[in-house]
Amino acid sequence: MFVQIPVKEPKPVVLRQIFVDELYGISKLLTKNGLTR
Repeated sequence: MFVQIPVKEPKPVVLRQIFVDELYGISKLLTKNGLTR
């Protein structure tokens, strides 16, 4: 889900949280599939 954020009001904290959540979800799927070592 992509959310457009106004340039006048950047929210790096929110973007970083979304990025971390994405990485966590991907690594979780990889671990579930047994692709990680």
